[in-house]
Amino acid sequence: YYDRVISMSQKSLSLLAEESGGQYYGAKDVNNLASIYEQIAGELGQIYSIGYEPTNEKRDGVWRTVSVSLKNHPELKVRTRRGYYAR
Repeated sequence: YYDRVISMSQKSLSLLAEESGGQYYGAKDVNNLASIYEQIAGELGQIYSIGYEPTNEKRDGVWRTVSVSLKNHPELKVRTRRGYYAR
């Protein structure tokens, strides 16, 4: 039972991170936290924010997919939300 609850919790957190454009970091135990903290600290120095203004001004509640890529640096990974509801 306990293993199933943990697995479901990890899947939920992973999905939440994916849907919000974030990253899920799973620690098997407390000893893994130091390396995860280092990884997060390293990534925090590489975060950029961009703005987006849609050309379609309709507020119709429809899902709109957004794709972001780096034209001059395809080797870099971009993490973003997959889109938004036009409200």
